[in-house]
Amino acid sequence: MWEGIKRVLDLAEKPDRDEYLTILKLTLLGLVAVGALAFAVQSLIFLALQYGNIQVQQATP
Repeated sequence: MWEGIKRVLDLAEKPDRDEYLTILKLTLLGLVAVGALAFAVQSLIFLALQYGNIQVQQATP
């Protein structure tokens, strides 16, 4: 197992500036997309509860 880890670390290279910026942009785009989707779902649920006359019951212990 350790030999496999050592081999991977020997073959690994540090990304250059352009590759790093591309990965950073894609990561930030993914975070924004997930955040926007979560906001949209939360807004739809809020509107459905507010205007759909849906009653939410509290759980009693």
